[in-house]
Amino acid sequence: MPRDYDLSHEEIAALPNGQEKAIQYAVSGLLTDGAHHKDWCIERVLETLGVDLVELRRELSRLDYDWEEGIAP
Repeated sequence: MPRDYDLSHEEIAALPNGQEKAIQYAVSGLLTDGAHHKDWCIERVLETLGVDLVELRRELSRLDYDWEEGIAP
């Protein structure tokens, strides 16, 4: 059965955490214009996969890395 890629961000958010939700956020990021919106989608993918963004930012800052917080499309 083909996957439905025409979900709104609200519909994606309502999905249970897991592979399908991560895929939907990732594809949404691919199809969305604007780096700040793509950042937002990547953040949602990471959260869906169980990554604590606060801890990730803390770990990366020790290596002199950071990112701008994404903006919802």
